Amino acid sequence: MTETYDFHILQLRYIREAMNNFANYRPDDWTVAAVDAFITGAKTVRTDFLTAKTDFDLAMGGRNSAVANLHDACVAVFGIMKTRYRKDVVSSEVIAKLPTVDKTPAETLRRAQAMRILWGKLPNPPGSATPFKAWDTMDKAAFDALLAALDTKLDTFTNETDDYEEAQGNLHKKDGEMEDYITAALAQGRRSEEHTSELQSLAYLVCRLLLEK
Repeated sequence: MTETYDFHILQLRYIREAMNNFANYRPDDWTVAAVDAFITGAKTVRTDFLTAKTDFDLAMGGRNSAVANLHDACVAVFGIMKTRYRKDVVSSEVIAKLPTVDKTPAETLRRAQAMRILWGKLPNPPGSATPFKAWDTMDKAAFDALLAALDTKLDTFTNETDDYEEAQGNLHKKDGEMEDYITAALAQGRRSEEHTSELQSLAYLVCRLLLEK
């Protein structure tokens, strides 16, 4: 997408150069200053798009990492939880009902939320005087932190997706505007050749070849 967009900016520069060289060449009655402003605006839209795309890619990476971390924790904690509560019939039955399949970020979030709620209601494991802890660094607070991290990353990803889609739409719109003006400039340049000298006609021809290559 950006390659075509960049080429359109290059075409506008050739048109501007032709306008600088020939005072009677003014496609759509635009001034050179108007074309300059058009090019500047196009470059700004391109920069905004690339910035939004970078932010989107970073947000996607952060989301995917948070999903992987929480998924791995769910799998590991579930297995240990079943083992630690195997002698507690009531708790075992409830643990067995926890969701165990999560193929999307939303499913991972729901799986972890269900586990978090149950974790807070479970009694101490049989034979233990302290609340359930999967391992030394994975107590309920650590699990909650992983869940909160994914929730935050999902919000960020949603926001960056909106910004990226808006920037992408602006890029497409500006690209269409450039293409329309370039097409009109070429057509008007051809008609102008009928009223110019041979030297000017040659210049327009060279310009057109550059534009259409």
